[in-house]
Amino acid sequence: MSEPVFVEGVPFSFFVSLVREISEITPKSAARRPKDSHLHPARRTFRRWLAALRKQFNPLPPHTVAILFRLLFPEEDKKRKYELQETKFIPLLANCFGFSSTSLEKWNAEGNSGCLGCELRRILEETHADPSESISSLSMGQVNELLDELAASSLFTDDSIRRKHLKASRRPRSAVIRRLFRPLTPLDAACAVQIILKDMRPLLYPQTEKRYTAALKNLNSRSYTTLTKEDVMFELDPPGSLYRMSKVVARLDEAVEAHEQSLMPGQPRIGIAIQIPKSSKAQSCGHGLKFLQGAKKVYAETKYDGERAQIHVEVPSDGTKALITIFSKSTRDSSLDRVGVFPIIRQALGLEEGQTPRITQNVILDAEMVAYQNDHIDEFWRIRGLVETTAYGVRGSRRISGAGKPSNIAYSQCSLASSVNEGRHLALVFFDILYLDSQSTLHRPYDERRDLLECTVQTIPHHAIFSKRTLLEPQRESLTAHLCEVFADAISNHEEGLVLKASNSRYNDTSLPWVKVKRDYIPGLGDCLDMVILGADWEKDRGRGLYAPTGTLTTFYVGILENSSEIESFPGTKPAFHIYFTSSYGLDRETLEETNFLIKNSDPVEYDKRHPPKGLPYTYTLYPGIKPPGILFSTPLLGELYGDRFTKAAQSKYYEPRFPRLIKIYRPKERSWQDGVTPEVLLSTAREVLGVDGKDKDVRDFCNGLFGQPLSPGVRSGKKRKKRQVHWVSRLRHVDKLPPLELEIFESNRNREAERGIENLSSENMDDDEARSPLVEVTNRLLPPFMLPQLGPSRLSPRTPDKSTVSREADRSPSSKRRKVSMTSSPVFSSPPLVPISPRQANTRIPTPITSPIFSSPIPSRTAIKPTLEDFLRHSLICVARNKPTTTAYPIIPSDNELHSIESVFIGCGWSKDIRGTSTSSWVRQGVIFVEDSTWLRYVMDAIYQRKQSMMMSTTRGKVKVDDSTPRRKPIWVFDCKVLGMETWDAEDALCRSD
Repeated sequence: MSEPVFVEGVPFSFFVSLVREISEITPKSAARRPKDSHLHPARRTFRRWLAALRKQFNPLPPHTVAILFRLLFPEEDKKRKYELQETKFIPLLANCFGFSSTSLEKWNAEGNSGCLGCELRRILEETHADPSESISSLSMGQVNELLDELAASSLFTDDSIRRKHLKASRRPRSAVIRRLFRPLTPLDAACAVQIILKDMRPLLYPQTEKRYTAALKNLNSRSYTTLTKEDVMFELDPPGSLYRMSKVVARLDEAVEAHEQSLMPGQPRIGIAIQIPKSSKAQSCGHGLKFLQGAKKVYAETKYDGERAQIHVEVPSDGTKALITIFSKSTRDSSLDRVGVFPIIRQALGLEEGQTPRITQNVILDAEMVAYQNDHIDEFWRIRGLVETTAYGVRGSRRISGAGKPSNIAYSQCSLASSVNEGRHLALVFFDILYLDSQSTLHRPYDERRDLLECTVQTIPHHAIFSKRTLLEPQRESLTAHLCEVFADAISNHEEGLVLKASNSRYNDTSLPWVKVKRDYIPGLGDCLDMVILGADWEKDRGRGLYAPTGTLTTFYVGILENSSEIESFPGTKPAFHIYFTSSYGLDRETLEETNFLIKNSDPVEYDKRHPPKGLPYTYTLYPGIKPPGILFSTPLLGELYGDRFTKAAQSKYYEPRFPRLIKIYRPKERSWQDGVTPEVLLSTAREVLGVDGKDKDVRDFCNGLFGQPLSPGVRSGKKRKKRQVHWVSRLRHVDKLPPLELEIFESNRNREAERGIENLSSENMDDDEARSPLVEVTNRLLPPFMLPQLGPSRLSPRTPDKSTVSREADRSPSSKRRKVSMTSSPVFSSPPLVPISPRQANTRIPTPITSPIFSSPIPSRTAIKPTLEDFLRHSLICVARNKPTTTAYPIIPSDNELHSIESVFIGCGWSKDIRGTSTSSWVRQGVIFVEDSTWLRYVMDAIYQRKQSMMMSTTRGKVKVDDSTPRRKPIWVFDCKVLGMETWDAEDALCRSD
């Protein structure tokens, strides 16, 4: 027997004894239901352990309870980030103990535990003298300090920890690991590993079944009654004040600290994250309302697709700038990530210079940070790119020196306009206020909090807005029927969903909770797709949730066929798939067991990154953002998936269902993988759901308008929106077994709501077909000479224009090879502006159709004999409109005829404002403008339109008398640069011709 070890404080081994005792509890079979969940075996075990702790170590050392929470629930430890997962951790452990890393690399192979800590324990026990009676020499407090030091090397760790262990004095990571692990017993070391990996489940609730069939059939989620943080809180503090404190203070260690300091449980503090309410999930509209049966009134608030932002603002008494802290949904301090919205916050609260402050001391606001473009909220995945371009620190492209948040970040941000990135920018949607001028509002009813919010925050169009909400009317057919209409309206507007809130509910009110209403929560209403399944693997998080051994296939790899056209053209071509996302949820235990049996008996091929499998009847590429599969299928399978709309991963080419869940994997005899969606269908489906028009719609609509053709309705057009609305109202009513929809009553209700403004629809959320269509009559106001109309940030605007863009065209080839055409000098057009305006403003400047007086008659039809392009250009003044100087050369363009600007073409063709002021050369028959990039098409057409308007106004006002002596202006043609690759041309190749 080894000699006793003296430890100052509570030994870490004493904590590990709790883990060992809970792990020895026998799980119940799926057929047996636990009797009483109030005092289940794990909680009884903790109660006994706590009594022993208090008896042996009275009084407890400082911070013992907070350390206990960090060790027992490491996933709740938001301050420490280790950036160590199994792959990076294994070499460090092998170096620490002096064995080969290969002994740990198969930790998740079939037949092994699937737990790195368990595998390390097994290896150490083979060499340890008497592991059962050993006690580690480290205390809980010492282990906690070493974990702080280990986490300090991560930039994601909270500043309070990083400041304790500055880089200059911090030991290398390997040295900290040696100091931590070498004094530990095998089981203690296993616990330390899982604490760093932030998952104690495999040690607390170890796998008992070794085969997937037994595990999936004999166990279920009720087999283990797990010890929760709430169980521990009530054992530590039976009156419940610690639990009540945790409802306000989000982080457990901070809640314990506040409790031990006897602070008021319901009083928030600036700089301490408030616990975000957990929402209930509605499986239908009627089901959602059942959660709010005690509500006086119910509001349906739009749920926005963004990142949660809990905003803490403090105004120092010394008059210095306000301090802003933003917490994410996970309660992490994400202020560095979100400095891009600091100017919005300050301006919305009246804290910018020259504004009247709307707060005197402090405020805590609940908001959603979204991507915004033009007049609507953009797709969720767009936030990632915007954050990267505006953030400081690890998530952004900007970097800061030293540890911690720089003091000048809050004041160094540019204006709101400068945050615009091609018309897309970050915005905030405010929906609650939790604290105002040192007074908590958590206890106040939702109605009052909302009124207070709207009095405190000043909206900023397209940057700071309030969440839209609708009061459900009891006098209607029923609340359920009204909610069906409101939800259908949200779906038709491409919103994520709704959140139901009771008017008399407090913040984080368990008796009147927030209720999320989303399509994917309602059976059969999510976005469904048939896609190809090509591989599978055991995934640790899902496997542990199922209590399934490592041989179980829990996660399936989904791909898409990329060469369908080649297969059709050349039979026998191998299919080429791109595997780019996974799905781990959706199948129940019985179906999952059947699917495992199907796959394991179909000769799958083991995946090896170093030696790719050969002999497969297809080729594949793997998206680098996902872990490689364990196996690949010899024959691809078809899977039916559903999800919550669509998203895109970083650098991914294709949309994927958000939170994808499998409904079924078909046997090859049932359905072939060839029934899976094509990339084109996937793209069109995702765009329809998300409300995104095709990239070329602006160009197609513009050209259709020029030639007098009808425009295709946009995906957000009023006609399509109304059609979607009726469709979804009918489906939602069917789910709740309501009578079929009566269209007359429905239209009457909608008209009445529009008149009364029940839905608080703002102009930026409205859709107006007339405003989005080209003008039939000219209603534009003329701009000053040579001033281009401002275009919206559509795809028709050059990406990086400036005032010298056009003039730089003169320098794109050596001057010795070009003869300047002599003509009157004039100002050069500015490039399209970078600052965006709304599409309505842009559309009012779209040129009229080609049959109008501004443009010539329709282009004549093809002739039998086409003239050569070289002959045509020989008698033309030519300009190539492009974004910036490039190396692209067009030899067919005569160098003597190429001009440096569009304005020069106008003057050379007699398009001067002063019709008598310019004579044209006799050899010039026309002007030709080639558009190298379609983004310049609107720019060129607007330039032509403005010049013709200017000349027409001069004539109609009598400033210029037109007679036979007036020089005849030459026509100007507009072509795509693709025409320059042709030998011949005809009029139908032109985008436009104007005389």
